Amino acid sequence: MKTIFTMVLAVLISTIAYAGKTETSVQAAQKNLIEDISVALNKDVNDPNNYFAENGIRDVKENVKVSFYVNGEQEVVLLKVKTDSYDAENYVKHFLKNNIIHADKILSGQAYTFNLYLRYKMH
Repeated sequence: MKTIFTMVLAVLISTIAYAGKTETSVQAAQKNLIEDISVALNKDVNDPNNYFAENGIRDVKENVKVSFYVNGEQEVVLLKVKTDSYDAENYVKHFLKNNIIHADKILSGQAYTFNLYLRYKMH
């Protein structure tokens, strides 16, 4: 069974200056968080027993807008998923429920949004 997965992750995050925190350090923390999310998503989807395989989903090609909050424990907490695809929405919810993603402390207490292009095809 061969699986093809492509994902493009882009982040739209406000560039607010925080007291005692430089914009550059915030941007670096945001970039690291996006890289961590991207690596975790790629690892998850390439698992032969991933959400798609377990639910008999053979093909997904969707844009997904994900809003999340970084809590005091520096964990990503899902706020909202917006997409036209039920499968893509449930995958993102499942992924963030079952995977703890940690962010830099500098990002705590803020909400963020990223756009995810999710493409999955099982052969």
